[in-house]
Amino acid sequence: MTDIKKRGRIAASRNVCVIPEFLEQPDVERLARVLFAIAQKRAKQADHRKEDVMT
Repeated sequence: MTDIKKRGRIAASRNVCVIPEFLEQPDVERLARVLFAIAQKRAKQADHRKEDVMT
């Protein structure tokens, strides 16, 4: 029975490998937008934590 192929998608994929792509001239505007979005998300998370502590 081990010869039968399983159908469908696997339950979880934990073995993920990310390979960075280094560019001679990186897109600075895109990098700035990403960093700004990360900062906004962290600020929102901090605000939610403060609200949870206060209530």
